[in-house]
Amino acid sequence: MSLNLPFHKSGKFDSANFYYQDRYSLLYQYVRRESLVEMSELQKRPAFCRSCQSKFIPCILTVMESKSTVIYDFLEKQIVKGDLKPGDKLPSESELCNKYSVSRGPVRAALEKLSAIGLVFRKKGGGTYVAEQSMDKLLNTILPTLKFHTGNLKEIQDIRCALEKLSLELCLNNHKDNDYDQLDRSIKAMVKENHNKEAFFYLDREFHTAISHLTGNFLLHTINLLIWDLLHNVPKNELYILSLEEIVTQHKRIYKSIKENDLELATLYTVRHLTRPIHTESKKADPIPDKKRWNPWLSSTL
Repeated sequence: MSLNLPFHKSGKFDSANFYYQDRYSLLYQYVRRESLVEMSELQKRPAFCRSCQSKFIPCILTVMESKSTVIYDFLEKQIVKGDLKPGDKLPSESELCNKYSVSRGPVRAALEKLSAIGLVFRKKGGGTYVAEQSMDKLLNTILPTLKFHTGNLKEIQDIRCALEKLSLELCLNNHKDNDYDQLDRSIKAMVKENHNKEAFFYLDREFHTAISHLTGNFLLHTINLLIWDLLHNVPKNELYILSLEEIVTQHKRIYKSIKENDLELATLYTVRHLTRPIHTESKKADPIPDKKRWNPWLSSTL
């Protein structure tokens, strides 16, 4: 956020060259209200630019943000490169203030931003330290942002379709039949909960995340969990338009083809499951498709 005021034509910041209107001006009151700078710092600044003798009003928020960004970028690079390791203590606020010739405002803003994304943590009265990094922390940081922009169900299902096809390929290439017991248990539980969409959702999640877990690919499995966290916000009546009995049947077909190590058929059934129609007039079980001619994207029976 910034005030719509002209910045100095040089584009450079030198605290000795900036001036502010008198202490009763709108700019002065705004800066004081937002606690962006100390009062004494405002009072001692001259009313003109000493370098070019021109009068102007700088944008204090733009200046502060740029200073904060410089500090943030420096510390972030130190952490990412490994120069600052988990458990290392960061320089104190006063040390950073002296290093960058700024007040505490930009320093605190940079540290708060680092803390918000989980790169550092602060101990009350004990300074700021580099945090241990994990995928869970990263996802916990990303998820709240994604929840505000989940798009629509089709967008989420498109991503799921790509992930599920990759999961099936890795799963069938890396594991044996006896690894699939969890899939069978999930389906049996779905049958018992085919009247409760909320409970059914968690069993549906359990089935599909079990497949991604069996890939042995931690990142793929974690992304799949993230997608299901987004699906949790979708109204269940929108997510499950078909009858739950029919969706159970779809899961059974996927499971059967996985057990038979038939990657092509498992992929066809999974794509069909994820691109299922919004409306249906028939609940009759569909025949097993002819793999040589059936295309899930073109089939009129979808």
